[in-house]
Amino acid sequence: MALHARVEEALAVTANLFQSFGITSDGRVVSVEDVRRGMACDCCCTECGELLIARQGDVRAWHFAHDSGAGCTGAAEGALHRAAKQLLVEAGSVLAPAMEARASHRVDDGRLGEATVVKPAELWVLTQIREEVAVGVHRIDVVGAHDGRPVLIEVAVTHVVDDDKRKALSELGAPCFEISLDVHCHESWSWEDLRLEVLERPENRRWIYHPDQPMLDEQARCEAVAKSFGGRYKGAPYRNWVIPVGAKSAVLEQLDGIGAVRET
Repeated sequence: MALHARVEEALAVTANLFQSFGITSDGRVVSVEDVRRGMACDCCCTECGELLIARQGDVRAWHFAHDSGAGCTGAAEGALHRAAKQLLVEAGSVLAPAMEARASHRVDDGRLGEATVVKPAELWVLTQIREEVAVGVHRIDVVGAHDGRPVLIEVAVTHVVDDDKRKALSELGAPCFEISLDVHCHESWSWEDLRLEVLERPENRRWIYHPDQPMLDEQARCEAVAKSFGGRYKGAPYRNWVIPVGAKSAVLEQLDGIGAVRET
């Protein structure tokens, strides 16, 4: 499919997204399923502040509509983003993404060794959670702490983290990842839909920065070197490699060349 056709399709689907969340007078985000019908919902738009009407009919999916009937640009997406941040703060835990490192190494005679090292996704309990934390010119969607160190979380609905923000967040040195919500998944969103996507689904999150990534990269490089010489990895640590007779000195030379540290 041509690029302009894919863009038009995405815009068409986004235009059909219902506004599923509003904000109450005390600042809490609520689902259209949580409130009374019509103007009795007592909610405002998270983007423009206009009063909302809870449409809870029998034909179309339940949703909020602006009282004026005009609506505002990005209201549904903005409300979804606001709801996701509130959910993260209140849940107190989130699935951190898997980490992966890939490497390859080819010796002079053409033999190739390839390795992939994966650290699985894992549930992180968070404390000291806050929304919208300013760091320089940037704002971080959610900041918390896990095992005593800061964790930065970005939620992407229509805009992913750009290169400038990625660089700024990486320079902070704290684990930072992005959760991407696909607005095309649902015409309208319930809390349960959002909980699954924000807190539990492993495929929609990726690391922006993790201080342990270089160590994982080094492990993959070392495995690739050993495999290129026909070695078999029998488990960590590196002492468990089985190397063919006559290849030991060449393997050690290659590992020294990439900065691997030998155990003593």
